[in-house]
Amino acid sequence: GNPDYFRAVIFKREITGFTFYLTHRYSCRNIHLIFREISNIAFSDLKNISDPPNTAYLIWKDPLMTVGGDTFISQLMKIAGFHNLYAHMKRYPEISLEDLISKDCRVLLLSSEPYPFSEKHIATFQAILPDVKILLVNGEMFSWYGSRLLESPAYFHKLRAEAGLA
Repeated sequence: GNPDYFRAVIFKREITGFTFYLTHRYSCRNIHLIFREISNIAFSDLKNISDPPNTAYLIWKDPLMTVGGDTFISQLMKIAGFHNLYAHMKRYPEISLEDLISKDCRVLLLSSEPYPFSEKHIATFQAILPDVKILLVNGEMFSWYGSRLLESPAYFHKLRAEAGLA
């Protein structure tokens, strides 16, 4: 069998807490169905935010890079309660500081990876964007597939509170 398939089954069992029996319905070709079910179960207690704040998620500093709407990170931003200001773009676009300033950005998420943003970067961006809530985020919770997703719902609850969305 396919080891990734069986890891997904084990992962689903860890999230749901009940034994999952293999059926003919799941195969390597439609493993995405398992992940859709995992997502529905794992993130079901995260209530939708009626007016999610306009948010930029930075992954790189020089040049500034963010995430487009066709990325896994953007999908998790939505689940976490943030509106991706760059959802209309593809993949990982470069942006300018002027572009970021001109947007109606309410929250700026500085990822821990691939670029390791840190506390010193908060001060730099806060001086440029004084009215924006700037938070360091654990990039693993937004970009790692698999077992990290087990921890994401609790992390997103905490992040919502830090952003003033709770």
